Amino acid sequence: MKDQESVNEAVIEWGRLLPALPRILWFWGPAIGYATTIFYLSSLSHPEEELPSFLWELGDKVLHGVEYAVLGWLSCRGFRGASPATLTRRAALAGAILASLYGVSDEVHQAFVPSREMSGLDMVADSLGAICAAYLWSWWSRSHREAPEMLYHA
Repeated sequence: MKDQESVNEAVIEWGRLLPALPRILWFWGPAIGYATTIFYLSSLSHPEEELPSFLWELGDKVLHGVEYAVLGWLSCRGFRGASPATLTRRAALAGAILASLYGVSDEVHQAFVPSREMSGLDMVADSLGAICAAYLWSWWSRSHREAPEMLYHA
């Protein structure tokens, strides 16, 4: 009988979550998709062979900064639009932290990829990019005071 009650509670909880699922996907889908792309590119032994050559002219650290600035922005967007109220109010901080931690995990991942290595300077560039994006997000969101509901049309 107790197992049935647990199942019933789980079904009820999913029933509450399902209406929110499109909203969660709308706000978090781009960040998840972008993070997946970063993971894929980090899995390549020689990413310079897969990407356009002009990107490498910018410099490795600049690429890392821009790459994680985009992830930071998308993470801020996710936290602002589809998170509990405490994280919504702190979207910029949460976005910067999440993107920076993903950068650290990405560098650890690269340590296990042939011909790649983990770099502390890359982690710094990743975090600086994420922090810059969070700062810009904070400024942008203050100047565009639209509620998340205005950004999502289901």
